[in-house]
Amino acid sequence: MHIKDPANKFSSAELSASLGEGEEAKPLVAICRERQLENYIKISPLPAAATFSLSGLVVFLNWPIVDNLLVMVCLFILVSATSVNLTIFMLHRTGRYPVRYSSRMIATVAIEIGLCSIAYGLLSMDLFDTVDGAGRAIILGCFAASVACGAWLFSAIPIVAMLWVFPFSAMVLLSLATQHFAQYWVMLPLVAAFVGFLTTAILVNARHFAAGVHAEIEIDKQRQILGLLLDDFEKNSSDWLFEIDAKGRILRVSPRLLEIVGKSHKQLKGETLLAALCGGNSLITQECYDQRSRFDQILNAGQVFSDFVISSKHGEEIRWWSLKAKPLLDKNGFIASWRGLGTDITEARTHDLEMTRLGNVDSLTGLANRYRFQADLKKRFARNDGTAPLSTLFLFDLDNFKGINDTLGHVAGDAVLQMVAQRLSLVTQGQGLLARLGGDEFAWLVHDHVDAVAIQEFGDRCRAALAAPWTYEGNVLQIYASIGVGFSPTDADTDQGLMQVCDMALYAAKEAGRNTIRCYQAEMGARAKYKNDMLNDLRMSIGTDDFFLMYQPQIRLTDGKLNGFEALVRWKRPGAGLVGPVEFISLAEESGLIVPLGAWIMEQACRDAVTWPQHLMIGVNLSGVQIERSDVLSMIDETLAATGVAPSRLEVELTESTIMQDDTAILPLLQALRKREIKVALDDFGTGYSSLAYLRRFPFTKLKIDRSFVTPIDHEPDVAAMSILRTITQLADALQLETTAEGVESFTQQQTLLEMGCRLGQGYLYSRPLTYEAATMLIQGPAAADVKQSSDTSSTDATWEQSRSSAA
Repeated sequence: MHIKDPANKFSSAELSASLGEGEEAKPLVAICRERQLENYIKISPLPAAATFSLSGLVVFLNWPIVDNLLVMVCLFILVSATSVNLTIFMLHRTGRYPVRYSSRMIATVAIEIGLCSIAYGLLSMDLFDTVDGAGRAIILGCFAASVACGAWLFSAIPIVAMLWVFPFSAMVLLSLATQHFAQYWVMLPLVAAFVGFLTTAILVNARHFAAGVHAEIEIDKQRQILGLLLDDFEKNSSDWLFEIDAKGRILRVSPRLLEIVGKSHKQLKGETLLAALCGGNSLITQECYDQRSRFDQILNAGQVFSDFVISSKHGEEIRWWSLKAKPLLDKNGFIASWRGLGTDITEARTHDLEMTRLGNVDSLTGLANRYRFQADLKKRFARNDGTAPLSTLFLFDLDNFKGINDTLGHVAGDAVLQMVAQRLSLVTQGQGLLARLGGDEFAWLVHDHVDAVAIQEFGDRCRAALAAPWTYEGNVLQIYASIGVGFSPTDADTDQGLMQVCDMALYAAKEAGRNTIRCYQAEMGARAKYKNDMLNDLRMSIGTDDFFLMYQPQIRLTDGKLNGFEALVRWKRPGAGLVGPVEFISLAEESGLIVPLGAWIMEQACRDAVTWPQHLMIGVNLSGVQIERSDVLSMIDETLAATGVAPSRLEVELTESTIMQDDTAILPLLQALRKREIKVALDDFGTGYSSLAYLRRFPFTKLKIDRSFVTPIDHEPDVAAMSILRTITQLADALQLETTAEGVESFTQQQTLLEMGCRLGQGYLYSRPLTYEAATMLIQGPAAADVKQSSDTSSTDATWEQSRSSAA
């Protein structure tokens, strides 16, 4: 039987009216009437069957009287009405008689049922008069059944049901009251009560039918609204809806998905959702293979799922989807299908992948970064069997990168790092993991043990590759690197331990003269422990009496008079005695402890100098680390203000290597010092770059000639050394700079220096470094100084020599 779906017949006007816009009652009544008529047509075969059966029974039982005209007319009316209803039913079922509400249609049905009711009533009255008592009982039973069944069948249309009950019942009551009152008076109230009951039932049932129709209308409106929203959602969103069966095969998909996969719904029939998304291509990562297996497990387990990520590749485009769905159960509780939503997360996924890549790749060189390197190294050592893997780790540190970076700028430095990364990549040939750890540090992790011969060959190839001349903006550059090598498990059995031994080997390579390669040796660990212990002691000694100053006299060569002192720091290491400044000064610079130590040296030297005559100078060395990590100018200003030393008495000494670190930052500092009348000496001149450009740019007041040019004077004539020495003194005279020769130990050296024009000297010829007390005695007079010097410095120097020998 075909009943028209109301979802296909509601117009937008009817929907708007049912939502409360415009005329409310009329559309709802119309829809309700159509449902009533549909219900009437749908049940019409039942009363038709009853009518034909009853008519046949009446004819059969009353054949001798069927020639009665009234009976024939009633039967004709009933059969004709029933035939019309059956015809309408058949036409409606085949779709050729669509139901349309109209007042005429309701009136027609009402008249038809009313006529049938009257016909049944007349037929019943006529037969009631002609039969005996048993027949009358049958007629009354048929009457009751017919009225009750008709009331129930026609209750959807109350007016029709009433026209069926009232005429029929009225004629039966009339017959009983007028012609058979004496015999059947008791039936009158029963029939009347029966009619009243049926009337109530009709009204109640009609109300329930109307409520049901209204509920269907509301559900239909919600369905239409939801359909509109879903349609708008699919048209304006990258998301799409899907429905799959329990095996993951596509049952229904939205047009959006068909557009994405480039197939029709017919082509997707029987295909799984994941296969459709993959476009026939394999998933692009192992993770996706795992997810495909997990997707099947979810379907089999019947779990609600969300954020299930799958990738698809169509042509060259890779897209990522997030799926979520819930199962729909049939009446037996089994999974009938899954309905869900697919969301395009390509942009977010691409962003996450890019963030992951950036988090693991050095943005400058394209190599793995420190995070990626440490993660891989840690993962390699995280073995279930507890054993360390066979590994060889190379650490690289560029020897001359800082000079290039400071001289040519950071842009040039970045270009150098990129070039180094390219050349190391060529040398390593994609084996192992090559990473930039930061700055000018690189690492190469090989997943195997490399023998000594291969290591040396690799070091030679690396040095050759890096040292190959490279031109940057007209500057020909050569890069040199120190390399430290460590092995696992022979040298270390943990990731951190392997890094530590490689650091020790790298440090040994730098101590060996740089641009070389060193493998870890056990003694390196002992040296590192000694250095670490010394650093701890050094840190504990800052701010205590373990540090003290010695003063090296500076003498005027022309008259032998005292010109001033150079302050030299000494350290009495607890439990070890005196430690040479060559050892602990470099350690203090590496650790940054030179900043507080240098501030103490400046303050103590000035506090001692303020007690000496005003014409004596006091020289204090400045470290490049001090200048880089602290406000040296403020420290000097505060010290001079606190001690009362005149700025003109202070002379700060810097080496050429310190100036080379960052000349742009040091130049303003030196200019500020000169404005305060503080003198600036260039220490160890001739051993470094000795650039004339520096002498022209920087406001130096003195050049200190390194002892390496003074010592050869006492030995066989060193023409080159003597020429350099003479050139330095002549250059200083031309630039109006003072000169101080270091390491003067003989009168011959003194006389030669004096003849060359050198004005000041310091060295063992005049005095070893003196304590503050001995220096004060020297100032007070030669006799007191000789006595004090012999008593103080002899023990100090003996201890110093003993400490230096034991340290060596």
